Amino acid sequence: MTHKQHIALLIAVLALGGIGWQFLINGITTHAWGQRIWQMALYFTNITNLLLGLVMAQIAIGRKGTNTVTTTLTPSMIMVGLIYRLLLAPDVPKPSPEWYPDFFVHVATPILMALWWLVRGQRICV
Repeated sequence: MTHKQHIALLIAVLALGGIGWQFLINGITTHAWGQRIWQMALYFTNITNLLLGLVMAQIAIGRKGTNTVTTTLTPSMIMVGLIYRLLLAPDVPKPSPEWYPDFFVHVATPILMALWWLVRGQRICV
């Protein structure tokens, strides 16, 4: 496994792990799986992190990621991080079990995806 694949695996684990952890936390209040999935699918953060996790998982197993997909996901993830930080972040951090998935999907994955894109030298095709 190359260095690039290890980093892609880390991003995939954080994105998919954060969504999975949030799914479990939502199960405390909502027991029906379909209802939890529907509620989570309403949020742009969850959709972009799911797509990011799937794309990075493919890169981690050795499939070549396309520039178009990573170039499209990067501003989406940056938007997730900025909107969360500037508009939605609570003044008081969430308690411990809820803090981790929130950090993974709103802070860690946007930063790592932006760094991935910058280091890989992706160009926006005009």
